[in-house]
Amino acid sequence: LPIKRTENLDEVVIYGLEGGASKAVGAFVVDGSFTWLRGENKQDDEALYQMPAHELTLGIGQPAERGFYWHAQLRAVAEQDRVATRFSNGTEDGTSGFVTADASLGWGFGKVGVLQTANLDAKLTNLFDKAYHEHLADGVSGYELEAPGRGITLALSGSF
Repeated sequence: LPIKRTENLDEVVIYGLEGGASKAVGAFVVDGSFTWLRGENKQDDEALYQMPAHELTLGIGQPAERGFYWHAQLRAVAEQDRVATRFSNGTEDGTSGFVTADASLGWGFGKVGVLQTANLDAKLTNLFDKAYHEHLADGVSGYELEAPGRGITLALSGSF
């Protein structure tokens, strides 16, 4: 396997934009967020090692403090073809873009005992069982583990 050496870099520049917004539209809430980052390794005159790909998330839902609520979203992640070659000794490879769909539904109980809020949630991730891996996934270059497929998480949460 290729050997990696850890070193400090003389000069690195990271710039980008992140943002998010939500807007009530009748009984629904439409939301979105994005991340656009770019990193430069000035010492080696190449892309900065392990920079995440650009990302956009769009969703819609029907929130409620008490009773039934739901949310659905699409997450689009761009291809990441800006990789470090010198710094990583050729171990960082590009990744393909992907889109996943997620949904959640739940029930808000409001105030319960000492809890100000209590919720029961079911979160469904990667609904279409899309095969992909995140750019920052660890592993042998070209053989990184794929992200988990379709999944469900049940959660009971509260705040006091």
